[in-house]
Amino acid sequence: MGSEWVIFFSAFFIVLAIVASLFALRTIRKERQKRENQPIETLPAMFLGTNYPFDSQSSQETKGDIVTFRLNDQRIMSFKVKPSVKQLYQKGESGHLSFQGPEFVAFIVTGKNQDPEADSSFVSKEPEASGVMVYGEARGLGLSIPSLKPLHFSQQDLQRLIDDLKEEDSDWFLVIQNDRGESLQIERENDLIRKCTLWKEGVESATELSHKDLTRQVRQLF
Repeated sequence: MGSEWVIFFSAFFIVLAIVASLFALRTIRKERQKRENQPIETLPAMFLGTNYPFDSQSSQETKGDIVTFRLNDQRIMSFKVKPSVKQLYQKGESGHLSFQGPEFVAFIVTGKNQDPEADSSFVSKEPEASGVMVYGEARGLGLSIPSLKPLHFSQQDLQRLIDDLKEEDSDWFLVIQNDRGESLQIERENDLIRKCTLWKEGVESATELSHKDLTRQVRQLF
């Protein structure tokens, strides 16, 4: 009789553990879907640094791979990122911060270093009316923009990004489209920067680009 109770309780706890695991996975999946359905916002911001002091209302830890920004409206926003990402920015730089809910997407630097402790009247212009839409991925720069939610880039912002990509050692790809319907798909693979073209027949071709060619191709979109 005693062994039967042992088997019963063992089976009960196994089933309970399975149910708890399934519930946890379902909760995680719902949270992930909720984040993915949130819009990507792009706002002017200043980079305050890593491990920046949080206010008393913040529940996030100050340790770890945390980057912190201050928006024009005085809000402080912090994101957990990969170690390589937090090395990309310098304290006091201003630019355009893109985020999706609690997830960091990108920070495009447009202004020089300023004192982040000074009054928040830092100069960071709204994106210009004219520009291009961009999506792609450059893991080394911490850039990941989904094709369904491209971001608006001014010519200055895009040129700064292209300059950074020229120095990037890891593979990346970028798709750029202007308001005239013209598009440019570029990528870095196996140490080569290439322009990719998809023909009507469904055949893709690639042309190697020098750094000078890359800059010229991007400027032609404006």
